[in-house]
Amino acid sequence: MVVRAVFILNLNCNKLLYYKKFETVEKLCEERLGKDFVALPNGEDLERSVIHLLDLDKITENDLAEKDSCLTEDQKPLFRLKTEEGYIWPLAIIVQFNLLYGCVGVCDNDGPEIFGDLNNGSISESLSLLASAAEFLGNPPNNVDQQPCWRNIGKKGVNNLDFILSENIKYVQYDKLNLRDDWIVYGSLSVQGDISDSFNPEVSITIINKNYSSENVIDSLTTHPNIKSVEDTNRERDGKFTKKLKFSLPSQPLLPICNYSCTYNVIEPPILAFYKARGKENVEFILQLKISQRMKNNFELLELRFPFFHRGSIKDSNINCSQGQYTIRSNVLLWNVGNKINNKQLEAFIKGNLNFAKYEYNINQEQFCIENNCYAQATYKINDYTASGLMVDKDSFNVTPPVKVKTSFNRGFSSVEHKIWNSKGDVPHCFTAPDELTQ
Repeated sequence: MVVRAVFILNLNCNKLLYYKKFETVEKLCEERLGKDFVALPNGEDLERSVIHLLDLDKITENDLAEKDSCLTEDQKPLFRLKTEEGYIWPLAIIVQFNLLYGCVGVCDNDGPEIFGDLNNGSISESLSLLASAAEFLGNPPNNVDQQPCWRNIGKKGVNNLDFILSENIKYVQYDKLNLRDDWIVYGSLSVQGDISDSFNPEVSITIINKNYSSENVIDSLTTHPNIKSVEDTNRERDGKFTKKLKFSLPSQPLLPICNYSCTYNVIEPPILAFYKARGKENVEFILQLKISQRMKNNFELLELRFPFFHRGSIKDSNINCSQGQYTIRSNVLLWNVGNKINNKQLEAFIKGNLNFAKYEYNINQEQFCIENNCYAQATYKINDYTASGLMVDKDSFNVTPPVKVKTSFNRGFSSVEHKIWNSKGDVPHCFTAPDELTQ
């Protein structure tokens, strides 16, 4: 196995914990690549480059076009790392329990315009090394079962377990008669906490949906190896959807018990928006927002972002919004709607005119989003709510052998990506080929 470097980054504080360069391999790469060779940065520069690559830092105005581009190619967990001297490929990254494991492999060249050859054997070697390192650091040795590796002292104080149900949505709205909106809802249930290891306890909890219907149900469920059994009873006498999970306690500080997805093509979308924009240097726009009656009207975050590509900075504006505040950064409009919609109709809007400065053509900018081809990006987060209606039944918690445990149950819903395309422009979309063309 030949790699150029390995490193570990703490995502809680964005600090580099470990960085090891293999100088012999570096010299080999330098001889092989010649003038195309890009040296590995020092620890401080590597930390800064990785944080910027993964959007863990504050985005500046110069980064807006790059970060908002819908043509940005993504081949996770492989990345092309930009440094002051050039690009480094291939960089493999795995994240586990707020630790980022990175490995720089060996490549015969820096790859084509975006990424290198995925058949490169160094890539599989890098991923295998990272997986082994993450597994070793995330689990205790087989002959040591007294303490998890993340807890180096004996358990003292109150036994406690925290259950976290996190649900996300990916949603694209086209507002076209011949196109159906694409979206999916998925989530995970995790547990963290401490119980004295002397008990070697087994825990059971039940996931329920009090508003069970054929249109609102889990359609896939994958479980962690710690799960010993799943009892599936889709309809009980009270009409609830239930799944009872039994599992042993985790050896990691945070254990994802299960992951699930929902039947996204029939569930009512939690938020609808309609976006219309026209013009190039002088843009007239309006966006109307409406949240579902089923959705909790209490947001931790509700924000919309309007990037305008192939235009200069916004030099003048006349904007009216029904609530919240807006700000302008370069050629991007940001609308912070607030923590709730302040009317019974559960609707809000923003509209106005934007005048842009003269634009100097940049070939590296987004190529699809020109003139009326534009979108708005919605970002929202709600606590104590899931769009699927799923929750953990607090009364179902049980631990064997019996021991007193302090428990907490939290759930939340957030958007991973929610794009609202301008109804007056074109949209990127894939159509299914007719049968006669595939035969």
